[in-house]
Amino acid sequence: MTRFERSAGVIVFRIENGRPLYLLLKHPSYWGPKGHLEDGETEEDTARRELAEEAGLTEVEIVPDFREVIEYWFKKEGHSIHKKVIFFLARTENTDLTLSSEHEDAGWFDFVESERRARYRSQRALLRKANERVKRMIEATG
Repeated sequence: MTRFERSAGVIVFRIENGRPLYLLLKHPSYWGPKGHLEDGETEEDTARRELAEEAGLTEVEIVPDFREVIEYWFKKEGHSIHKKVIFFLARTENTDLTLSSEHEDAGWFDFVESERRARYRSQRALLRKANERVKRMIEATG
């Protein structure tokens, strides 16, 4: 039996000395933040809620026109699960994190280190797309 799940998450960055740093939250099996859509929530609502719950960050600016989707399959309790995760890109100036109990660690990393820590090929591809967008934003502002 196949089940379908939808989640949303956010790639958060801040600029330090003209370079982007990306927030990674270490869960036992992945780096986040992301989570399941709840009834009545939009994808962006979910991404913002998960970021607030998992990192304590509420003051973020969602980058317009950045919405990327990762899809994958996994097994859970004998069921095949088809998961679709929608990611947004957000900028913050806030560095104060309040880590949730579901995470082991968190940090701000440059692109190279963020990509190295990404466990899956799809996560690395997503980070590359986000980093390209962030670099264009930095270049546009001089």
